[in-house]
Amino acid sequence: MSDVGWRQVATISEYMEIWPAAMHFALSKPEPLSPFVLNYRMIPEFGSGYVRSIALAGGNLQVLIADFTPQSTLEKFMLIEESFIEIGCFESDSTVFSSQHKREEAVVPGVYCYVNKAKMSCACSEAKRPVRFTKIALTKTYFNEQLSERLGMSYADLERSDTYFRRRSELPELNFIFQQIRDCRAEGETLMLYLESKIMELIAIVVDGLKNPERVGRGISVRLDRRDIRRLGKTVTYMKNNLASYPSHEQLAKLALMSTSRYCLAFKQCYGTTPYEYLKLMRMNRALLLLKERDCKISEVASRLGYQHAGHFASIFREYYGVSPSQYRRLYV
Repeated sequence: MSDVGWRQVATISEYMEIWPAAMHFALSKPEPLSPFVLNYRMIPEFGSGYVRSIALAGGNLQVLIADFTPQSTLEKFMLIEESFIEIGCFESDSTVFSSQHKREEAVVPGVYCYVNKAKMSCACSEAKRPVRFTKIALTKTYFNEQLSERLGMSYADLERSDTYFRRRSELPELNFIFQQIRDCRAEGETLMLYLESKIMELIAIVVDGLKNPERVGRGISVRLDRRDIRRLGKTVTYMKNNLASYPSHEQLAKLALMSTSRYCLAFKQCYGTTPYEYLKLMRMNRALLLLKERDCKISEVASRLGYQHAGHFASIFREYYGVSPSQYRRLYV
């Protein structure tokens, strides 16, 4: 059975105000020190879990943190007239998203970007499967008033972020920022300052990537068409679904319908690194999620990610995040 909701609103702030009730959440205990934070619990007959909605900069910066499991499939149709960019990190794979004139696309764990252009969109969350994500939304008004001149770029330039994220969604620093936003325990003005700084850090990484695309695949020139890029994406999906395996370049090239040499050159041109290094990126991103499972020993996390020795896994984790897996657990879990 499907539970369907439809809304058309003028602004992202208005949407954030009505979205929880439309998805069967009820306002719960307020945070006296943080009046800009609204906490919701899912009404028990519709499921379990929570949503945390945080409005910053007069509603022009929005943070939405969710962890819930619906009893029935939830379909949400929406049209928001205001221009904004949404960047988020899904930790679940139970949602399907589509927008006007585009086919449905299953959401996979990782970072994504959505550019709102006042078109109808739909999100569908499957019954009895957990939905877990952290999102930030930045309006065109905020960007033009606060960031455009400082960054030397227009909002239209920033809209190219969706292309950037399609090829850079596994950057550990992006995933780490979302984990820090989700796990922050600060309150009041400290929370506001912390979240704004994390959002600016995220935007800075994206802007740097947009302004310096030549850093990716520098010195490599392979002619790639859309079909080639889709095939390269298939190999990334394969690696993401088989993190504990060690596919050879020959196996991946066969999946991409390319010669091994062309595949390796094409992959580096498209993703800025080798297939094995990209696999390590995905493993380290998944490690952040697995380490939140306190019942999962570090040796088990290592094994689930394809590392036979926990010490080897720990040394790679430290290279990426500056702390050991056990230290990460103490600090952030």
